Amino acid sequence: MKSPRRILVITLSNVGDVIMTTPVLSALHQMFPEASLTVVAGPKGAEVLRSSSIIGRLLVYDKQAPLKQKAEFLKELARDSYDAAVDLRNTAIPFFLGIPKRSSPLRRFKSLNMRSRHLEVLAGMGWKIPETIPCFDFFDSAGQASVLGILRDLNIRASSGWILLAPAAASELKTWRFSGFKELLLKLLAAFPHPIFLVGDERERAILEPLVNLDASRIFNLAGRTTLPELAALTSRASLVVANDSALAHLGFELGVPVVAIFGPTHPGKFAHEGPAFRMVRRPLFCSPCQSPVCLLGARKCLDDLAPETVWQACREVLHERFETRVS
Repeated sequence: MKSPRRILVITLSNVGDVIMTTPVLSALHQMFPEASLTVVAGPKGAEVLRSSSIIGRLLVYDKQAPLKQKAEFLKELARDSYDAAVDLRNTAIPFFLGIPKRSSPLRRFKSLNMRSRHLEVLAGMGWKIPETIPCFDFFDSAGQASVLGILRDLNIRASSGWILLAPAAASELKTWRFSGFKELLLKLLAAFPHPIFLVGDERERAILEPLVNLDASRIFNLAGRTTLPELAALTSRASLVVANDSALAHLGFELGVPVVAIFGPTHPGKFAHEGPAFRMVRRPLFCSPCQSPVCLLGARKCLDDLAPETVWQACREVLHERFETRVS
């Protein structure tokens, strides 16, 4: 088969899950630079992809939509013909569209890690995955200029080097205790001279505001104030990201920024990453990872009993490698 000229990629819904599929898009663009990529994503996840220059067409698919609306979506999708389909959601859409080369619905993965599994789907189609995959373009120059404008409005002169903290997460069960983040912030303030940004969505803004009171001259609450491309631009210039097992941890990893990720009930083998700049922190217990939305023991010992000192030591390692001066 000739190199495909039009490729359909069906990705996932949640922001963090979509971020972990971006290496597939970067790999496809590297393998077939002349091909046009059409990408289908959920309403939230699509925001991750909007600024990318390698995506020719981005379509939003809402799996909660009425059946009639789904049928209209398929008609819109069929407007173009495709040579190949990479379906990371494993739907029947490529079959309905009659796309000649498509990823198999029957998959035996070698890796447990979800990011690696997405790339295995490409290998299962007979394509050789590049040894080095470039970083996905999560933001463009406009997004970068926009976030720097936000910082100027806050009278922040630094253009890089800050720390990002994401104390909240979509699932409360994946969230380290608030008091732990408070103690960690005090240690970071004492050891780190640059601004610290709290990030999250609009819903989390009020939740994070009390942390600003630790030092309002150096801690800034940006929750709900940035778009996802702006957050990516902000993250790309950070010296450290500290987050629960959440979208920001995955975004920091993809952008090559040092990350300390706090894990509780979710499986680190599936969702953590390997690399010199990624630190995974967890409290090993007989019941963890349970991957359950409700703690079966009635108490989140995997997260509530995780000591701030443990998280701080991981941050210290990264900061010590990042800066010449010793972080004590």
